[in-house]
Amino acid sequence: MHHTATLTMGVLADYRDHGLGAALLDRGLAWARDNGYRKVYQNLPATNEGAVDFLEANGWTVEATREGHYLFDDDLVDEVQLAVWLDE
Repeated sequence: MHHTATLTMGVLADYRDHGLGAALLDRGLAWARDNGYRKVYQNLPATNEGAVDFLEANGWTVEATREGHYLFDDDLVDEVQLAVWLDE
């Protein structure tokens, strides 16, 4: 698994829609490329539909879903794992 990295990022609601997420994503992927990684993952709750849509719009694909992985206020929420290949 030496060819993979995990990228975790987020933008507070008050700062969205100003290009910060795209800038953070670009910087994180550039870092991964510069350090020899070929694939990058990000895991997040399925209820974070905005983040899933954002990543998919930027070339990421859903690779897996873990049912009931998170517990929020006594509710089980699925986890979505997205990934992007850096050489594609």
